[in-house]
Amino acid sequence: MKKIFLVAFLGIILSGCGEKRVSDEMFVGEWSCKVTFYNSDWNGNGFEEFKKKYNDEYVLMSFKYENNSLYSKNLKTGHWDKESLVETYDNKTKQEETDYFFSKKTRSLQKESNDKFILTYERETITKDIEYSSSNNKIKEEANCTRMK
Repeated sequence: MKKIFLVAFLGIILSGCGEKRVSDEMFVGEWSCKVTFYNSDWNGNGFEEFKKKYNDEYVLMSFKYENNSLYSKNLKTGHWDKESLVETYDNKTKQEETDYFFSKKTRSLQKESNDKFILTYERETITKDIEYSSSNNKIKEEANCTRMK
């Protein structure tokens, strides 16, 4: 009996019960997003904890899926722009280095349910010249989006 239970339990785990797979098709429709902005100050040795920078901003987003591509409605122009959220918010960190600064950016996407997702953008910039270290900055923007019914 224990073996049957164990096999069934492992089968559920391995089959991905409750899996939160994300594809561009899930975004089709109207979404209300609460965007929160954070900033982290440089203390001379490193960055401090994130602190909320501005009041939350509320944004409406619209998506449609045509010809195997996701399109988002540009709020300023009303035009539909081709954009894959899955490719843009790929949970990968991209780094850049110039003669003057080092920068890293991360965009991530987290599916909470079929009617809720979170987009996160983080950027950290550190100058190479200690004289300008006060301009080092770290920001985070988080959009909590809920499907409008």
